[in-house]
Amino acid sequence: MTVGEADEPVAVSRRIEAPAGELFGILADPRRHLDMDGSGMLRGAASEGVISGVGDVFVMKMHYAQLGDYEMNNHVVEYEQDRRIGWEPRPGRGYRDGGSRLRHTTRRQGDRAVARRLKGPVPPLKGPRATAEGAPCRG
Repeated sequence: MTVGEADEPVAVSRRIEAPAGELFGILADPRRHLDMDGSGMLRGAASEGVISGVGDVFVMKMHYAQLGDYEMNNHVVEYEQDRRIGWEPRPGRGYRDGGSRLRHTTRRQGDRAVARRLKGPVPPLKGPRATAEGAPCRG
């Protein structure tokens, strides 16, 4: 990857045949994020509890070969029950770099269809694709 590629946003989208509330439940519970992680960087939640609204902060344990173990403090900036949830990660304990911005967006389309989009220079390109491909799906 070149320096220019590292600054390019990554966007991945996948249609998931599951009720919006089911997907929202996974995203709103940081302990369940491992169920969808395809980056291999996520180690689990450092904080307890389910996200309940804008202003909540949850902490995730992470590992990246170049950084080692670290935490990300995720500030919830969008929240609409069973429809929309968004957070802005900020470097936490053990993070040794200036930070990267990663945005997760879930949009409801009809009663059962949900699209998931990931944007940001980190994780590596294969991470968002693997996460979208590994998302729970009814078949």
